[in-house]
Amino acid sequence: MLVAEGYMDVIGLARAGIDHAVAPLGTAITEEQIRLLWRLAPEPVMCLDGDQAGLRAAYRAIDRALPC
Repeated sequence: MLVAEGYMDVIGLARAGIDHAVAPLGTAITEEQIRLLWRLAPEPVMCLDGDQAGLRAAYRAIDRALPC
């Protein structure tokens, strides 16, 4: 399962033949979304934008996904 930042990213991935992609519709990935991802895929892949907002979201997702 690939996690993209927006729905247009998911559409582009689908057009490229990547069918297992989702988007949280923004950079705020919740703990519940992370739990659902782990239930759907053994190794979900986060692929957020490389801008400042995407990088901050990636770090927040890491903090939420990994145990303390």
